[in-house]
Amino acid sequence: MRYCLPKRELNDWKGGLAERIVQLYIKNELIPRLKSQGWDEVIFSKETWFDELMVLEKPEERFFISNGLFPDEQFLLSFQRLTKQLLSNAPDGFLVKLKKTGEVKLLGHALKEFGLEASSWNWGNCSFEPSQHNKKEKLPVVGGEIEVVEVKYGKSNLPPEQKGSYTHVVSGGHRVRFFNVIIRSLDKNDFELVEKVIANPKDLKTFPAA
Repeated sequence: MRYCLPKRELNDWKGGLAERIVQLYIKNELIPRLKSQGWDEVIFSKETWFDELMVLEKPEERFFISNGLFPDEQFLLSFQRLTKQLLSNAPDGFLVKLKKTGEVKLLGHALKEFGLEASSWNWGNCSFEPSQHNKKEKLPVVGGEIEVVEVKYGKSNLPPEQKGSYTHVVSGGHRVRFFNVIIRSLDKNDFELVEKVIANPKDLKTFPAA
């Protein structure tokens, strides 16, 4: 018996597969390459800052605390400006590239500074339970850069609202890293991955190009 998935479900399935392929590529190929270029740590975050149901306050601060880090003031403000002012859509993730400053911050002081002293959370891969930590734990102070990650598959184009959002992101000094996954053969486990980093608004065209 032949059976066809509804087009919307087929698109969702292909989109999910493309995202999984990109996640594995980032973990196994991209992050090691970026570290070899001098970054101390690179984190790919799929936690969404744009879920209408999400009422979690201070997501950027929680992200860093969950990862045992403390952002310097400029880095935190840059992240907050990206998520609160520049982006107007939900991307497929953030690539957070980190450099240690050589300074440290005690966990207890960090929680107090962020107003999270009595807080615990479980948010995607970001979780924190105060009872499982010592307030004298030392958190490396970090600076860095944040890229927005967007994944498309096949001939999927960039909708006008995403193009406008990413134009603001790039104009604001951040990069957008696009991945286009082309499914050559499921039976042969054959996929083509095209990667493109946009750092200049004039280079932001419909992706994939032609």
